[in-house]
Amino acid sequence: MALCGCTQHEIEMHPEAFNRAIGSLDTRLLLLNAVRASKNYPLEFTSVSTVLGGAKFTAELDPSLPFPFSPSRSYDPGIKAYHERSISSLAIANLNTAEALGGLKRSLGWSDFRYYQLSGWPEGVFRTLAFEAIRIHRDVYTRISAMADKNCSEDPTTAYCRMRTYSLAFCDGDRVRATRVLDQPILRFTNSGESTCEYAMFQEVLATLIPGGCIFLTKPTEKTEVIEVAGKTKTASKHSVEVFIESPDKHVVRMIHEYDRLLAPKGLAGLQVIYRSPERMVRFFGQLVRLQNFVNTEFVPKTVADNEIVDLVVVKRGSGFSADAAVSVRDTEGEWFFVPKPDYGAKGRQRTLQSMALIVDVLNSAVSKSDIPQVQTLTLSSP
Repeated sequence: MALCGCTQHEIEMHPEAFNRAIGSLDTRLLLLNAVRASKNYPLEFTSVSTVLGGAKFTAELDPSLPFPFSPSRSYDPGIKAYHERSISSLAIANLNTAEALGGLKRSLGWSDFRYYQLSGWPEGVFRTLAFEAIRIHRDVYTRISAMADKNCSEDPTTAYCRMRTYSLAFCDGDRVRATRVLDQPILRFTNSGESTCEYAMFQEVLATLIPGGCIFLTKPTEKTEVIEVAGKTKTASKHSVEVFIESPDKHVVRMIHEYDRLLAPKGLAGLQVIYRSPERMVRFFGQLVRLQNFVNTEFVPKTVADNEIVDLVVVKRGSGFSADAAVSVRDTEGEWFFVPKPDYGAKGRQRTLQSMALIVDVLNSAVSKSDIPQVQTLTLSSP
């Protein structure tokens, strides 16, 4: 019974402890890479591929009961237990290889968008992290803006309507300029953490498209092209993603389809969304860390989640370990960076941990087992 009880305890505790350690490791490695990106250090991608551990419990019963036996005396029952833990192996996979980085640098596609959309992730969080840019014809944007103005005048309290003035505090002068393509004015809004104005403008665009009646959808398209390989021509399939919208304003839909036709020779459309890759999502996270710690300490990137304007990423820099930290790391320069614990029950809580969870999920999904190189095994002694 002693042996069974101890062994069960060990079986239950080891997986739980390793699960906690690996879960904590994923978030800390992400934060460390974000800090590296904020200081323009190279990123380092690693993964724990295997954890091996063992433990041995033995027990024996060797009572010493002299004769004649007397119940009035106390005797040593001779119960002895031994606990021995073996060495645990932690297999670390270096993902800084061509095969692994190929998956990490591959832009997200329609299936990724649809998966996270249907999984219930807050739209503002996912779109801010996954959308790198939006290209839209100026006439289309003007029409959608007019519809958003009408809808927001009827209900100005919605979070998206309140976000439409977000960029006013960060941008000066003419904030939007059109680039002419095939004599058509195209607006490009870049979702960048390089400046507070670019980030705020992109949030304002999202906050205009949603009240304007736009519902982002995606579908795969397959095009055929003739390519030349080793001096020979062959036909190959090229997969791409077409982004379109549904809107109650049928004129907007007709405009987009018309501009799709006009701009197709240049590979453009009336409305396009450019996705990030998992690797660029990490770099974007690092840009937001840089903005609020090295450029403008008063700036906190915001987005819309659950019809509330919330802080998307809050990462603070300190001189040492903080007890208020949900996640903390120390970089190669000895500086500490940490994510404060959110108010978990509040609807308007900051969404840093949620953002990190989404990025970690995207990173883990980007690398298949066949992409992981031969592991390097690090042997650790169990405590």
